[in-house]
Amino acid sequence: MPLYGVFEPDYWTLFLLGGTYHGAYHDASVSGETMKKFVLLVVPAMMLIAGSTLSIAQEPGQSRLDPAKAEASRKYPRITLYSVAWCPHCREAKEYFTKNNIPFVNRDVEQDAGAMAELTGKYKSQGVPVIVIGSGKDEVVVKGFNPESFQESLRKAQGKR
Repeated sequence: MPLYGVFEPDYWTLFLLGGTYHGAYHDASVSGETMKKFVLLVVPAMMLIAGSTLSIAQEPGQSRLDPAKAEASRKYPRITLYSVAWCPHCREAKEYFTKNNIPFVNRDVEQDAGAMAELTGKYKSQGVPVIVIGSGKDEVVVKGFNPESFQESLRKAQGKR
C-alpha cells in the first residue's frame, strides 16, 4: 500500500529496506514490514546522533581555581592514589584529600592498565588503596589508608624535599 505524501521512498531506500521500485515516486510501494525495518534502523540511528550531539554540548567547562587554594596546594608533594571505584577505603582517602584540600591524582587500576601495571610491578601490591607521596628516590609508599598514617607519611616525604 503506497504512503503518498507521508513517505516517498527513493530507489536506495527501497533497496535497503527490501521494497520495490517502479521508476517513479507514485508507483513506489512500501509494505508494513518494510516500514518496521525502516523505523527500527533509522530512528535509533537518529536518536544516537542527537544524543551524542547533546552530550558534547553539555560537557562541563573547566573548574575555576581559587588562587589561595592553588598557592596552599604547592606545599604538598605529588600525591598519587591507586584505587578502584567500589573500595570503601579508597573512597575514604579521596574524601579526606578533598575535604582537606590536598591535591592528588587518582588512578583507577580497573580502568587504567598502566596504573595496574605500576601497582603490581613497581609497588608490589595486589590491594588498594596505595598512596604514593613524592616521586623518584624521595617517594614514600603507603599501603592502605587511615588519616594518621597518611599524615605521618606526608611529614616524612616533606622532610625528604
